[in-house]
Amino acid sequence: GEPVESADEVSEDWSGGFDPGVFPVCKDGKWGVIASSGTWLVEPCLDRIHLVSETRALVEKQGKYGFIARNGIMVVEPVYDEAGRFADGLAPCSEKGRWGFIDASGTFVIEPQYAYAFPFVHGSAIVQEGKKIGVLGTDGKWKLPPIYESIVSGYGEDLFRTESDFHYGLYSPLDGELASTTYDFMWAEPHQLIKVSRDSMRGLLSRQGKELLACDYDEIEV
Repeated sequence: GEPVESADEVSEDWSGGFDPGVFPVCKDGKWGVIASSGTWLVEPCLDRIHLVSETRALVEKQGKYGFIARNGIMVVEPVYDEAGRFADGLAPCSEKGRWGFIDASGTFVIEPQYAYAFPFVHGSAIVQEGKKIGVLGTDGKWKLPPIYESIVSGYGEDLFRTESDFHYGLYSPLDGELASTTYDFMWAEPHQLIKVSRDSMRGLLSRQGKELLACDYDEIEV
């Protein structure tokens, strides 16, 4: 038979994620994975299937999270309270309110012990320990100690903004700390530039943390 034709919806968005001939489909309001031969690889029992990241797709079932491989096989059953995408071979997952990181088999290689954890970016993950935030490496060791009020990655995938005592700096997952937390504020600007402020005066940094213009100006237009 051709069960794919009887499905309510066949996803075309995942064509570059799953293996050829493997399709996430929705039937009767639930998602599953089917092969082009008509064989169900995962019966339609899932609430959601996310995009493939590395070799795994995050799935949701009744408020729990697991992972499906590119070939459509369920490799990590939906048992985690929360989870994030795979990156650098690891995915953040939580159980009993604590976050750690699992490998592709579903084994915790960094034990669940943190208040929150984001996916890795070039070997660095933003992790919350208690009320403070730091940057963890894939070996489970701190690259930046958990002393910051916030660390955000909205400055491009390869650049984090750090905040400590209402002052801001820059950290690169590839190159480490680029600028210490000495600026009153900073903004991502076009042309790969970072506008910074100190004592109400504006300056300019490169994305490598080099000071292009000292904080000597009332305003700088980029």
